[in-house]
Amino acid sequence: MNNKTNNLGLLYLYCITSSKPNIVEFTGCIDVPFYIPYEDFFAVVSYVSTDDFSKEHLENNLLNPEWLEKKTRIHDNTINDIMGEFKQIDLNRHRIIAVF
Repeated sequence: MNNKTNNLGLLYLYCITSSKPNIVEFTGCIDVPFYIPYEDFFAVVSYVSTDDFSKEHLENNLLNPEWLEKKTRIHDNTINDIMGEFKQIDLNRHRIIAVF
């Protein structure tokens, strides 16, 4: 999937950084992540398949321990790779607004 040009897929949020992240192609990611700048923050996202992450599929997939473990490990490894160089953002002082 070419994630930067796919405007029909779902966006998966890995993390939010306060500095421009140095994103390289990580092995084992759900898809190749990229960032979206907004004010002083950068949302690290990737497009994901509706076969895995649409509401209907996600509800069923969350009941599948193998699927859940695989996606959780991918998510955790990606965040660790990206966030290793950044301090955590204090979300108690910032409001996250999701726009769909």
